[in-house]
Amino acid sequence: MNDSFTPMPLNVGDLRSIASSLEAYGTSPLEFLTSLSLDTKLEHLDGVQQLRDNIGELLDVWYKDPRTRESTLEWAHKAVKLALADEVCKLTSKKNGWHFSAAHATQTRLEQFDVAMMASNIGLLAPGLWNLVEVLLSANSTLSRRRKGTQGRRKKEEGLISRGAWPVHVDNPDADVEMGPPTDVDNAGRAEHHQDDDDELYWRDEGDDSEALPPLQVDSNEADEEMYWEGDADGDTLYASLDGDGNPIAAEEATANGSDAREQERIGILTMSTNVRCNAMQSMTGIFLHSCNAPEAVIDLLSRIGISISHSTIDSAVTSLSREAGKEIKSLGSTLLASYAYDNFDVEMKQSVPTVDNIHENLLHLTSGTLLRLDHSVTRDDLRCSKELWDKSLDNPANHQLSRGTAWTKLLTIHPEILSDSSIELTRRQRFNAWKFMHDLISHGPEYFRRFAKDLGTPETIDQIPLVKSRQVPAEGMDINESTIQGNADALDSLFKQGGIGDAREAPGVTDIGDHVVLVHGDLSTCERVQSLQVSRAEEETALRRYQCVIFINGYFHLKMACGDAIWKILIFPKPSREDDTSLMKQVGQIRPKEMVKIGSKPGFRRMHEVISHVGIVSRLDCWTEEVRRRDPRHRSLTAWGETEPTWAMVRDVATTLVRNYLPDDEFSGMHYQSPESRDEKHENTLLKEQYFLLYEEMSYAMNAGDIGRVETCLMPWIFIFKGCGKHNRAIRMNILCNPTGKLHHFRAIDWWVEHNNLYIKVSLLLSIQVDIDPLPENLWWRIFEPYQSPHLEGVGAD
Repeated sequence: MNDSFTPMPLNVGDLRSIASSLEAYGTSPLEFLTSLSLDTKLEHLDGVQQLRDNIGELLDVWYKDPRTRESTLEWAHKAVKLALADEVCKLTSKKNGWHFSAAHATQTRLEQFDVAMMASNIGLLAPGLWNLVEVLLSANSTLSRRRKGTQGRRKKEEGLISRGAWPVHVDNPDADVEMGPPTDVDNAGRAEHHQDDDDELYWRDEGDDSEALPPLQVDSNEADEEMYWEGDADGDTLYASLDGDGNPIAAEEATANGSDAREQERIGILTMSTNVRCNAMQSMTGIFLHSCNAPEAVIDLLSRIGISISHSTIDSAVTSLSREAGKEIKSLGSTLLASYAYDNFDVEMKQSVPTVDNIHENLLHLTSGTLLRLDHSVTRDDLRCSKELWDKSLDNPANHQLSRGTAWTKLLTIHPEILSDSSIELTRRQRFNAWKFMHDLISHGPEYFRRFAKDLGTPETIDQIPLVKSRQVPAEGMDINESTIQGNADALDSLFKQGGIGDAREAPGVTDIGDHVVLVHGDLSTCERVQSLQVSRAEEETALRRYQCVIFINGYFHLKMACGDAIWKILIFPKPSREDDTSLMKQVGQIRPKEMVKIGSKPGFRRMHEVISHVGIVSRLDCWTEEVRRRDPRHRSLTAWGETEPTWAMVRDVATTLVRNYLPDDEFSGMHYQSPESRDEKHENTLLKEQYFLLYEEMSYAMNAGDIGRVETCLMPWIFIFKGCGKHNRAIRMNILCNPTGKLHHFRAIDWWVEHNNLYIKVSLLLSIQVDIDPLPENLWWRIFEPYQSPHLEGVGAD
């Protein structure tokens, strides 16, 4: 309608004159208007163009007139139905790419499916239908605006909190006590798996919580795996905020995307009803429901509604995807540029039927594995050293006279450090400790010190792993109990078979391993079994039968768990260590009074990690307070010191003093030989506790930052700690850690990735043994559906 047109009502006399003129010509007003609109020879007349431009004005008059409203609506309904039906037919065209054949489903097809792009294309191809659905979904505009405003504010607040920019006042001191309900798993059959209890408790007792809380944020039952990928794996959100993550401005866009998804879903029902082959949205929904192990009744209901494809069609799609997944595994494995990782996981069979041979066992002991592409310019020639290593191996019967073990002094030559003047300069570890002291002050101290965040920077890098997004191809689950030596042999054989590698003389058609080595990752107990396997097979004739090609790499995630357990064994487990007022247990009682018994008996890694992090932060802030008060008694708190506006140079000077005076130094061992009257054992224990906490923080930071050099420098002190507390059972360095997201400070241990896969299998998938169909290949639900569950993963699929 032309907005500049203003109709001028005619009087009765004029109308009668016009009507008489039409009758004189033998025509009616309807015939006149119809002919005037259809005759192309009169298009140049202003009146005709004006009539066409303002046809809506005429329809509006007829709609408002009670005498013509019904007929106008009837015409409008017919016209709109035809127009929208035509738009729906356009959407169902095969050229749009929304036809999905379940029998020929491929991973590429699923990965290319983009909800946002599909919604955009629907809006372009069927604007009338899109606008209609949008209006119907928001019929009450007032409530719709109110709802969007509330959601937008909530998103912005969550974004600010996640970056540490929005202070959260913790009113409930026990807010972090709720750790999630533990899974009631029968302990039968666990005796043989006692060595895996700690990491089992980590994933079972704590559900899918993040590795640590962000600064000043209250823990809640809604915390999930996405916290790991937000840069908060060790309670350090400062890195994420400096990198610009967690932008709250995107809240309105997220709200709009949710509305688009609802409109798209409704339109998808219409297109599938018109053409059953136009089922892309329903296919994605159906496969996702299968990946979540949704009940068959739920899938059938959604299928009848038109939201999902049928259960049988899902089975066909999964079968097709399983075949393709096997090809992808073999494609990567045959390059010989892949490392293998595997771990056990247990599935409880609550409906299992006892038998004579197996009366009480209701756990299935299975094994999961994954293949990881070797990055950082690794070539096959780099891995061609199997024979050379075997000639020097102590497992080689020809070398049985050689002594086992390596002098620990040789480890000191790794990344040596030379100081020109040790009395003035800080060592590399002291510089990290000073950085950590300042980091805690800036992140958790008074608001004034936030201004120094840009001055803080990051610790020096010793040997950085290049930033590359890692790629995994999860292998098929194996019905193998890897708690035995033979079970590990079976697991390795199965993984090599899936990867299409082996001895071409014994298995024609496979890629011959030859003189290449294969990197295998696993936890500490798996390492011991594999090493025992290699010793027991040392007399075999062929290299593959000796598992000569296997180079086992201990998982650093389990190493980190061992570090936490060592601190527990030193500072909490011994009863005498809990007696004095400065003990760790007394400090735990102040922040977690309801968990004292659990932490004192068997806390698991999750709780112990948080205890080390939280108590360490508070303790280091207390060191700041003591030193500032010692320098100037008027500064009775950090807040009072901040009010004097200290400079960055002053902050660094205090941090240097903290490192020198509040941590053990070279003269610390001499304190043990002082007379009982002059010796302060509480002070000694406090210094050691601070040192253990900072060693743990340095290891955590180095792993997350991908600084493999710093990780290696941390190994030496932890080896002595493990030896002292009874935990002594602990070729391509750049592939020891992986980076699932390809983002800064998001490196992870490879065995963590395997454990994360197990978490999805046991918790998210709720693996149903009764379903007699191929399960959805693990690499598909990981890489396709997890981005929809956590918007921060950016295509990876969730320490």
